[in-house]
Amino acid sequence: MPVPVCTPRASEGWPWLRNVVPPFLVTLMVLAASASGAEVAETGEPEAHALDGRSRFEMRLGFADLYVSDNQLTEAVDVTGGAFSLVFLHWMSESFAFEVSLGGTNVGVSSRQTVAGETVDADGFGGFLAGGRFYPPLRGAVRPHIGLAVGPMTDYQVRDRPWQTDLILRTTTVGVGLEAGIDCLLGRHFVLGVHGGTTARDGYRPQWNLGINLGWAFGGA
Repeated sequence: MPVPVCTPRASEGWPWLRNVVPPFLVTLMVLAASASGAEVAETGEPEAHALDGRSRFEMRLGFADLYVSDNQLTEAVDVTGGAFSLVFLHWMSESFAFEVSLGGTNVGVSSRQTVAGETVDADGFGGFLAGGRFYPPLRGAVRPHIGLAVGPMTDYQVRDRPWQTDLILRTTTVGVGLEAGIDCLLGRHFVLGVHGGTTARDGYRPQWNLGINLGWAFGGA
């Protein structure tokens, strides 16, 4: 008897996604060029809060369309909607950072007790996204930002049985991530932030996400 697994619901497709991505990329390039070419006024900003020329590693944890079901009678547990990623950023100017990330969204786990033992199914979308973040020219340790990233995302499933574990890779589609967030710079190196946004994939409905990010900054003047 097949084990039910929580999976994202496919839509009729997003043919307009291919028409939306190029304008977003052009907008991102314009923001990057404007930020790189602008002269940074002497504001007396503390050295610890400067971003130009710095780099950062981030770990992001959160959820996307979270759903939890725990049936104690049948010993069945379904959890879907986790989101995580590892991110690298480099500031090309005080207002623009190039960003690459590797992670997953809508990560779900289904657990069942059977006569043969416990069976576990995990699924979700994993992908590699590249793009940028634009930071308004504000002083201080609190830095709001908006971001855009584009890249391939693959629908996957892991089936763990007492006798076998299988990894199944399904379709790979174009994914677009849009977000807004706030970074709090804790001294020269540590960063704590929150972020929220949406992830759209060709052929699937968009998903909202919310999470926190922990970062370590280095380099720069």
